[in-house]
Amino acid sequence: MGGSAGDPDVGSVTHDSRRARAGALFAAFPGLAHDGREFAADAVARGAVAVLGLPPAPGGLGVPYVGTDEPRRLAALLSARLAGDPAGRLLMVGVTGTSGKTTTVTLVDRVLAERHPKRGLFGTLAYRGAGGDALSAARTTPEATELQAMLAALVADGGTAATLECSSHALALERLAGCAFDAAVFLNLSRDHLDFHHDLAHYFEAKARLFSMLKPGGRAVVNVADPWGRQLADRLSATALVTFALDGPADVTGKVEPSASGLTLFVERKETSEAFEVVSTLLGRPNAENLLAAAATCLALGLPAASIAPSLGALERVPGRLEAVPNALGLTVLVDYAHKPGALEGVLKTVRPLAQARGGRVVVLFGCGGDRDRGKRPDMGRIAALLADETVLTSDNPRSEDPHAILAEIREGYESTGKGATTIVDRGEAIGFALRHARPGDVVVLAGKGHETYQESHGVKRPFDDRKAAREALALLEAEAGAGSPA
Repeated sequence: MGGSAGDPDVGSVTHDSRRARAGALFAAFPGLAHDGREFAADAVARGAVAVLGLPPAPGGLGVPYVGTDEPRRLAALLSARLAGDPAGRLLMVGVTGTSGKTTTVTLVDRVLAERHPKRGLFGTLAYRGAGGDALSAARTTPEATELQAMLAALVADGGTAATLECSSHALALERLAGCAFDAAVFLNLSRDHLDFHHDLAHYFEAKARLFSMLKPGGRAVVNVADPWGRQLADRLSATALVTFALDGPADVTGKVEPSASGLTLFVERKETSEAFEVVSTLLGRPNAENLLAAAATCLALGLPAASIAPSLGALERVPGRLEAVPNALGLTVLVDYAHKPGALEGVLKTVRPLAQARGGRVVVLFGCGGDRDRGKRPDMGRIAALLADETVLTSDNPRSEDPHAILAEIREGYESTGKGATTIVDRGEAIGFALRHARPGDVVVLAGKGHETYQESHGVKRPFDDRKAAREALALLEAEAGAGSPA
């Protein structure tokens, strides 16, 4: 510890210097663009009584400085301790995987509602406390200083359970240190975030960290239909492990029957021979896997099948996940968050039978985010070329990059198949074009942004919502069609 002598009385921890108050410890995290130590003096001026960060200590702070090689982990553990270890007082469920986290936590939350009317849910869509009030989510998993405060507030409000999306970034950056889980769930792993993790092996190891955070008696719920899931299962204790798989050997198995309105999932638990079916309006095999993951998790927690099946079936939709935009034009318009190769492939395979049943085509519109894994761009182009009949390439949060350059990298993969795609940089114009050129019976997938309500470029987030843009374009087309019909 450097700086002034004496041990200060620390009452809170913050990683944001603007939120520092009297009695706070400022956690000066190293970042990609800035070093938190740059803001230490500002935090002290606002009342921080100590600073935590990488060595060496900045000069002239006038308060104790705790130098450590693990500032994120130490800040998380201290936050948990100051908050009274709220995770230890809650039923905690953590879900990790490249795709399906949001839907799976929403499903688990729905099942928990009967026994835990006051509960929290923390993920990509929002952070929700015991009272049902939700805060918009800045990231999939909150920073540890925020998460521990929210879990403590949940306990104070009488909450008894929490379900969390656990991103690979959060696990690698120790945002979940200080949390212990009653159930940890692994869904799948495919290419994403390699700008951060560098390769799939490191990406997997980040995900695997969650399974070292189980409470005594906690259960690891793992999808062994996924090759990375099988690798994870091989290293876990059999006593803590519950495996699940569609159409394969596992502790909890599922078989799916698609229907015109969704699917029916037949679930069987080998250990007890209990079986039940879930009738759901959710579409496609990826959602069947999410439903099975939620069912296996709830069974592992000891919940009865009699409450699991109806609760899972009651969830009609998840915002921005194959969310339909109604219209009178005979089009099936779906907005989906798919922004990585595996997710895009899953969505396009899901909607193909819908298009075939209607005698229509699969039309996909998508782009790739700027300042993110560039290697996935040609992969996504190839996937669209192979699995869609028509493709419109457009912008998706270009951030600091030139959107034309991003689209050129996507086209590289697309054109390697010998096909060509329409490119329209402005996303609103692109959506209008895709819908105007669609025919009755077509399935049009607007992929990449899902629930998001902004488009980010050069540090500015301007309002933009695929669902709103689609509704407006469809309304215009409906008006034109009405004007052209005979009186």
